[in-house]
Amino acid sequence: MSTNISISNVSPRRSIPGGELLIETTGLHADDSLQAEFLIDEQNCFATAVSTKRAVITVPELEEGGRSHLALSINGVRSNTLPIVVGRKLLDGLHMVANPAVDPFDGSLMVTISGSRGQQLSETLFRIETDGTVYPFPEAVMNPTGIAFDRNGRMFVSARATGEILCFSENGTYTVHASNLGIPTGIAFGRDDHLYVGDRTGTIHRVSPDGEVTNFATLEPSVAAYHLAIGPEGRLYVTTPGFGGRDLIYRIDPDGSVLEFVRGLGRPQGLAFGGDGLLYVAASCGGRRGVVSVTSTGEAELAVAGDGIIGLCFAPTGSLIVATSDAVYSVDR
Repeated sequence: MSTNISISNVSPRRSIPGGELLIETTGLHADDSLQAEFLIDEQNCFATAVSTKRAVITVPELEEGGRSHLALSINGVRSNTLPIVVGRKLLDGLHMVANPAVDPFDGSLMVTISGSRGQQLSETLFRIETDGTVYPFPEAVMNPTGIAFDRNGRMFVSARATGEILCFSENGTYTVHASNLGIPTGIAFGRDDHLYVGDRTGTIHRVSPDGEVTNFATLEPSVAAYHLAIGPEGRLYVTTPGFGGRDLIYRIDPDGSVLEFVRGLGRPQGLAFGGDGLLYVAASCGGRRGVVSVTSTGEAELAVAGDGIIGLCFAPTGSLIVATSDAVYSVDR
């Protein structure tokens, strides 16, 4: 039995519940694998694989989340601890199809219960205040999908069932801003104050501040949704997830020219730029799932572990907001 065990590294250092962490260890013997217990804040983790040098564990649902500590125990012998961050659940019972969005004026978070296409639900859009209070919007939108705010703080939502972009007032009511947009999913505002709309059947639309629609670019159709983000240099970045394991992230210049930015990530979906200038995208990288960080030269690595991540955005504090299909989490920096 090992008497001097240690954890030398954990990758990545951030995760939401259900994410898989790769643990590097020293001091384990071949007969230790069955007795090895990995603990996050003293809560047992399920180990999917353990060897003398490495282990893969699944992060459990914690009561609090946030800054936590990982340790290894074998028959009462304890290792050192390493700091990690586990996402705090903000709300579940959702149905997210694209990125959540943060109100730039008060920091509240917008999320959806989108529903199946054509399904009308009684409450579909929700505001999560910074204190955790949840408010439904007074008017239910059928299949709300993408959410974005303009520079004046007005909220815009894509409605994929009706092919419309809706503009919301401060009291939560809405008007139609643009229509005939196919199946609009992800949306993002450019530096030119135009709204870029991803019609997953193959078109990026450009919507002017007064609602005039023009075709901006053409891409391959997506089986799920287009996801959009504006880069720090003003270019548009788009994912079009399919069934393949090596999908593209596109970069589109202001003149509508489409370029390949990154190839090889598994089913990339929601994406957003962080304050560090890196692109963060929900995807698989090297067979591991979560949120992947991508440099300006296309180098990618797993930044946050997690399964089933659909979308993401950044809070004013710098925390990463991660959305699965049915829940949202806050992951500290």
